[in-house]
Amino acid sequence: MLTKGIRDFMCMSSFNCRWLMCHRQSLTAVLLCGSVLMLLCGRLMTGAATVKAVSPEIAPTLPDAMIEKDSLTILITDSGLGGLGAVAQLEANLRRDRSFSSVRLVFCNALADLNYQYNQMSGPEEKARVFDAALRGMAATYKPDIILVACNTLSVIYPLTRFARESEIPVVGIVGFGVDVLYRQLAADSFGVGIILGTATTISQGSHRDSLLSLGIPSDRLVTQACPMLEGEIQSAPESDLVRMMIEMYAQEALAQVKLSAESRLYIGLCCTHYGYVQDVFEEVFREISGRRVSALDPNELMSSMFSRADLAGRFDSTKMLVEVASRAPLTEDEVRSVSALLRPISPAVADALEQFTLNPMLFTP
Repeated sequence: MLTKGIRDFMCMSSFNCRWLMCHRQSLTAVLLCGSVLMLLCGRLMTGAATVKAVSPEIAPTLPDAMIEKDSLTILITDSGLGGLGAVAQLEANLRRDRSFSSVRLVFCNALADLNYQYNQMSGPEEKARVFDAALRGMAATYKPDIILVACNTLSVIYPLTRFARESEIPVVGIVGFGVDVLYRQLAADSFGVGIILGTATTISQGSHRDSLLSLGIPSDRLVTQACPMLEGEIQSAPESDLVRMMIEMYAQEALAQVKLSAESRLYIGLCCTHYGYVQDVFEEVFREISGRRVSALDPNELMSSMFSRADLAGRFDSTKMLVEVASRAPLTEDEVRSVSALLRPISPAVADALEQFTLNPMLFTP
């Protein structure tokens, strides 16, 4: 009942950033009281629950056409700023590997408007229509050699777009990387339990869970948990008490779905690119609540390593990097400051690009 009350409070708004900023103190108080009170008070798998012995190739690999190029334009997109975590790691990898003479990294926020979030839209068709418009606008503006969808929500929607059927530009989504990191751990650990966390769209589409089931992971070792509004709060204030309390609430909901043994180990799939910014908080919270060993798995790291190949490394003395950030929707000063501070230790160039981002209302027409 308490969790339902917290959810009802959260659902009273239209889930937009402005509302959340105005009501953050009230929401913090509700969640804090809930935390104190809490402290006080499919698919059938038949036969033996074994995992396939041969590890399949799950994560997408670099298209052959990219290997032949000396210079690249890579466009990365997300419905917010979570994907910049992958961009920062990618920039650092490309600079280190020296596999290309020059690389232009362009990050585009695919959000149409602060009051028109993808997880607010009526259904997959509307989401696909808006994302299709975003892809077409970004591709026409920047003419990329390859597009990386560093967003689980948009990755599960992408196959429904016209762009997916008509464009010749290679597009790589992040879902396969998330499935890969979870599968490797669960296949190697028979006591492992996978907890898939994501936005409502990502969880309702079920792509991660369905893929893991098809690979032989038993359904009783998989839990899915939607985390409404969490990505927005992480983007605004990743180190806030509210972020931690929301993670505590969703962790309790997720753990209530599974019966753990003394040997169980939890593998937390961070299937929203924003979640990687607070990876350590997820591990701490799940460890404290469950009393089990916990590993939080960030697919951003695997996606950013896609261009790192031993046979390409060192082809050039150095790689000239150009990094740009663009958004159709306005970004608040708090968002830019919070996220750039997280990016700077990994890639100063990406942090600088965010602080100097281009606001382009004409990037696409939703």
